[in-house]
Amino acid sequence: MPVFAGQEWHEHRQGSPEEAFNPRAESRATRAVWVPWTDRVNACKAFLGWSEVKVNAGEYPLAPAGRKYIARHTPWPHPDWPAQTFYAAEIGKIAGFTPDALGAGDVGTFQEADCTVNFAMLAKGNQIFEDATVVSDIAGHPSLGVPFDGYALRYMEFESRAVGKYQTIPAASGLKWSDGRAATMGAFVNLFEAEVTVLWRQVPRTGYNFAAMLGCVGKTNSRDWPSTAPAAAGTARSYLLPFAAGNLLWGVPQANPVRQGDGSWCYDVTLRLKWFPNGANKFYRPPAAASGTAPAWPGGYDTLLANGVPLFASTDYDLAFIPP
Repeated sequence: MPVFAGQEWHEHRQGSPEEAFNPRAESRATRAVWVPWTDRVNACKAFLGWSEVKVNAGEYPLAPAGRKYIARHTPWPHPDWPAQTFYAAEIGKIAGFTPDALGAGDVGTFQEADCTVNFAMLAKGNQIFEDATVVSDIAGHPSLGVPFDGYALRYMEFESRAVGKYQTIPAASGLKWSDGRAATMGAFVNLFEAEVTVLWRQVPRTGYNFAAMLGCVGKTNSRDWPSTAPAAAGTARSYLLPFAAGNLLWGVPQANPVRQGDGSWCYDVTLRLKWFPNGANKFYRPPAAASGTAPAWPGGYDTLLANGVPLFASTDYDLAFIPP
């Protein structure tokens, strides 16, 4: 009898499986599998997967004992579509088969449970990898040696939207019309940026580092983010392309409680970031003639300082993905 995550199952019903494949939208598949009636709760847990925070007790020898990490018990992949990344997403129905006896509370029991397992294709760049694939190799980092979601390799969906805006500048800015006359109106220039949304899925309650998340709000990335995939990942890469240091600005995170396959609560965390191709601390500066010791400025992007330091401070975004 086949086994997944310790759960025995078998499939022998006409009409199973059923599949619908649409690579540009939502693809789904359904399988009707039978498990022992007394195993049906565990089957939900095994097939749908769950996440939890673990403490390193020697299973990861490159990390010190006691280092926390998020462990992922991955959902059941559809065996017939390995390249299409179908994974069990819900148990649509559980029906008793072959009546047995009355159980506690006079509820009927059966010999087997007929489980309808619905599979869905991963969306928006999300990938599923086992813990061993994302073991951190960032030298000197508090994530070193244990599984680390900060690589944005797994359990994350991505969206980006290009936006434009105007930056108003003083009328006496040196801007001129095509005939050489000064532009004396309230002048403006076009600026371009993008809004990046990251949905970090199935984060255990004790793995959500709210303090570290808040510590990133209003700050730029101190180094390229996400970091280059670890050696353990082989050729796997995140579909979130890396952003150069200083080009992102972290917004307020949003955590929505959801249930896992084992019935426990976790969070789906939405991160909203802004991408500034010229740098988060750079704004358009109008042309200016030399004055005193200050050289002439030809016009273009320049770093804006407040009391001698950049307007937005920087921090290590990876710290937000380490359990508290």
